[in-house]
Amino acid sequence: MASSDKVCIISGAAKQGIGEAITRRLCRDGFRVIGSVEAEDAENANALSAELDSASFHRTRHADLESLRSFVDSIDVDRIAGLVNAEMFFNMEVPGAFDHATWQTSINI
Repeated sequence: MASSDKVCIISGAAKQGIGEAITRRLCRDGFRVIGSVEAEDAENANALSAELDSASFHRTRHADLESLRSFVDSIDVDRIAGLVNAEMFFNMEVPGAFDHATWQTSINI
């Protein structure tokens, strides 16, 4: 399979820093990128879409399982060459005040 036939899925594909860098590199190397992006990264995703012909971005709430399922269901390819998780979530927990909702968000992302 030629690299132009390869598809990579990237969560957080337009996140400034690692997500954007990975998206740019894979597109430059001839891969098609299908990426998920949070609302806060929509502007950067629009700029990348205008610049990179082989990248597409889908607005996704990574902490919401239904939104993630919708993103996955929208992927219509026969074969995936790679999967990159560049969407990050970090929240320091206070042991005496454990928050199950925050923990679930961390697990989802």
